[in-house]
Amino acid sequence: ALKKHWEGLKFREWNAGKKIDEHMQDEGFNNQIGTDRSTGFIFGGNTKNCGTWMDKMGSSERAGNKGVPSTPRDGSAVEIVGLSYSCIKGLSEISTYPYQTVGSGNDTISLQDWATKIKLNFEDYFWIDSKYGSRVEPHAELVNCTKMYKDSVRSGNLFTDYQLRPNFPI
Repeated sequence: ALKKHWEGLKFREWNAGKKIDEHMQDEGFNNQIGTDRSTGFIFGGNTKNCGTWMDKMGSSERAGNKGVPSTPRDGSAVEIVGLSYSCIKGLSEISTYPYQTVGSGNDTISLQDWATKIKLNFEDYFWIDSKYGSRVEPHAELVNCTKMYKDSVRSGNLFTDYQLRPNFPI
């Protein structure tokens, strides 16, 4: 799984269409996952797909939300980045674990270096220290609350990065 996240994966859901979700827009069935090489953060999803258990696809033509996820989840989600760090760091500390690197050629990284990269970037990208937003990618106009972690980084709908969701305690 780590190898696949590092290398990336782009696919369309099998049997995409009304049989899977009668309300989802066609673009919602296209998925891409990968790792941001500059931060080490795993990313995935798109703005037309319900990416997590908390999402609900809009189904009302009358309300104007048919085919629109109520809280789309894409980019690098805070709990996924945290859990991936924990997993990668833990595996890097097991001397008998045989897969201490991922990638190939010039795009190879050790698990220890990958975990370090995530750790060095996490607070700067996710922590909202002031009314100006996070240190990296600050957006004062989106800050409603400080001294908390952003929900995601680099989502397709920027405002969703600054949502408060119950995922960060994970």
